[in-house]
Amino acid sequence: MEVDPKDGKAIERIKNCKSIIKRESEISKPPEAPIEPEPKILLIEPEPLPETNELLPAIEERKFLHFYK
Repeated sequence: MEVDPKDGKAIERIKNCKSIIKRESEISKPPEAPIEPEPKILLIEPEPLPETNELLPAIEERKFLHFYK
């Protein structure tokens, strides 16, 4: 045991404090959670859009039907 020349108990107190701090840190550690595998993400590619010329008849028909409602 190391003794401080000014106060015979000073170093002993420091050692006790360090051991108490160490014990408290061991107690306060949260339990380790089990490692879960990351969810797999499926990439779905969108369908290609039809050419604009293919959409024109449907758009014209909608305009026509809307006009006569």
